[in-house]
Amino acid sequence: MTLKSLEVRDFVLLREARIDFSPGLNVLSGETGAGKSLLVNALGLALGARGSKELIRAGAKKFEVFCLFGDGRRLMRQLTPSGRNACSVDGQETHLAGLTDASAGRVTIMSQHQQHLLLDPASHLNLIDSLCPDAHRELVRSYRQAFNAYREARDRHRRIAKQNTRTREQRALWEFQIEELTEAEVSPGEYDELDARQRRLNSIKELTSFNEEARHLLTLAEEPEVSVTTLLGRLIDRAENMARTDPKVEELAKKLLLLQESLDDSSEWLDDYSRELELDPEELTLVEERLELYEKLKRKYDTPPDGLAALRESLEQRLTGLTRHEEEERRLREEETHRRIETLKLARELARSRRAGFEGARQAILTELSELNMPDVKLEADFHADGRNIEEDEIWTAHDTSDKLGDEGLGQAQLMISTDPKHAPRPLQKVLSGGELSRFMLAVEILRRGECSCLILDEVDTGIGGATAAQLAFKLGKLSRSRQLIVITHLAPIAAEAQNHAVVLKEGELNVPGNIVSVRPVQGEERVREIARMLSGEGAPEAEDLARKMLSRQDGLPFDS
Repeated sequence: MTLKSLEVRDFVLLREARIDFSPGLNVLSGETGAGKSLLVNALGLALGARGSKELIRAGAKKFEVFCLFGDGRRLMRQLTPSGRNACSVDGQETHLAGLTDASAGRVTIMSQHQQHLLLDPASHLNLIDSLCPDAHRELVRSYRQAFNAYREARDRHRRIAKQNTRTREQRALWEFQIEELTEAEVSPGEYDELDARQRRLNSIKELTSFNEEARHLLTLAEEPEVSVTTLLGRLIDRAENMARTDPKVEELAKKLLLLQESLDDSSEWLDDYSRELELDPEELTLVEERLELYEKLKRKYDTPPDGLAALRESLEQRLTGLTRHEEEERRLREEETHRRIETLKLARELARSRRAGFEGARQAILTELSELNMPDVKLEADFHADGRNIEEDEIWTAHDTSDKLGDEGLGQAQLMISTDPKHAPRPLQKVLSGGELSRFMLAVEILRRGECSCLILDEVDTGIGGATAAQLAFKLGKLSRSRQLIVITHLAPIAAEAQNHAVVLKEGELNVPGNIVSVRPVQGEERVREIARMLSGEGAPEAEDLARKMLSRQDGLPFDS
């Protein structure tokens, strides 16, 4: 959809400017340094380009840019000295990316900056892609999706492989430690039990002496008539006899009987305990050896004895985890291999498609260049990787080819051109002059697939004059019948070809900071004077006559929407 109007406020040297565009060819002219490119820069900001607070006119609170398209879409961009952006699409607040999305496919800006990008061979692959059929661009999308999936699978595989390599170095140690702790049969609580058992075994003589003394006092086996048990029995007999005399003594007799039962129990306990106190020297040795093993493992693993069993479980879990990670590594290796094969296949298809697409577009480019007064051009494309032709079979079977893949496929492209039939094509950046570069870029832009409805050409006429200027004007006039063109130009033939003409003026002396730029549409005699100025620099009467003749020859064919 065509661009209908552009409104700019407080942008660099522009206080306020509004320009309305028509379908067909629109021209902006003005003296060098007047600020014609400011309007293009402002439009770029409305389309989502990055900006800075330095673009705000001195003394202003913010700059504002509005653009309106033929279908009613309205884009707005503001920027304040604090660096805050305010953006909207059709009155709805959005962000910079929202402006970019909303303007996608509507406007293409071709400036000297874009032309100079063409001097970088890194841009040639994308340029060739833009000249290829829709099926090729679908292949580009498929390749990029496959390449991104391959790169992600490769990176995941490499990360886990690196991690597993470090972990595998610990595997043998973990296996040894698990085996050692398993053979030791360590278990929680055992150390404390062994420690208590050792203390008891070491105290067994003292305990035996106590047991014998207690049994002696209770029974006095060598003098049973004076033992506690015997004396207590006599006392019980006496109490029972006295109870017949005084029933109250019966209570005492019962208590003494309970005491006798307790003494009998104690005596039995001491007998049993005596059997337990039989010292087994081998048991003590085994206990001490077991404790010594625990102490050794404690020092070796710097772990409390009760934590050794948990350590073994932790090591077993690590080993299990490593096994799991190794299985994941194998799975990712297989996925990477699958993705690599798929991506290489698409990369080769893409390389062949680029060659075919370029060959299909070459003659069309040469025809356009011929119509732009470059009749003897020879154009080639060199597709290569590491200095080798990527159309050679060997390069696709090399083991490291997949490592050289990128977002655009394998290798690079170098456009080769010759403007003299006597010379073989050489790298484009070493052959084309500024004017030739402008015409080449215009020829490419004319043929680009997925073209935008509005094409803005910022000083595409650089280095062009004479008959070539007339040819360029004719070409732009012809192109404007199918696309809206907005051209910033110094050439009178192009200005005379336009359906809509505006002049950029700078108040005061040119190139003096602080002067204000304005934009004014010109028609009738005012337009004649502007074209005359473009012809002679001063607008002499002869130049005005020529300007009238140029305007009278304008074919006025309608815009084909």
